[in-house]
Amino acid sequence: MKRNLIFTATFIFGISLIACKNDDKTKEEVQKDTQKEKVVEKTDKENEILSFKTKEVEAAFLSYRKLKRSLVNSNVEEANFMAKQFLKENPTKDKDIQKLITRIANSGDLEEQRTIFSTLTKKMESFLSGNIESGEIYKQFCPMAFDNKGGFWLATNKEIMNPYFGDKMLHCGSVKETIK
Repeated sequence: MKRNLIFTATFIFGISLIACKNDDKTKEEVQKDTQKEKVVEKTDKENEILSFKTKEVEAAFLSYRKLKRSLVNSNVEEANFMAKQFLKENPTKDKDIQKLITRIANSGDLEEQRTIFSTLTKKMESFLSGNIESGEIYKQFCPMAFDNKGGFWLATNKEIMNPYFGDKMLHCGSVKETIK
């Protein structure tokens, strides 16, 4: 009887250790996933609130946001891909925007992509102005970008997700203007 009790206690203890170890691993995985999510803009409710006057403008802004997210993630290859998708899915009539997107798609240098993206942001702001039907876009600014000259980008929420520094200074910046 005593032997069975010791065996049972040892068995339960062993199972508990295994369960705890697996639980810790799950917590680590959840932490990693949570950290990754910090770099991804929230999009669920934003698409319901923000609407544009034309499908062309809506599609271009959605592609812009995907491209921005790849720069926030400091991912050159993803930025290339998103720029190519932008051109493929949104053949915008704005030739300046097309040229900038093509340059990002063909660049293998993250800093160059970010510099071009800054110029693209100026063009996108003009492109979006007067085309928002409902909702708002936040014009955000990082004063440290481009050797302290600063750089703007557009976002659909107030949370700062800096495309010019990525995870080095993810939340560096502030909302400077609301575009309606």
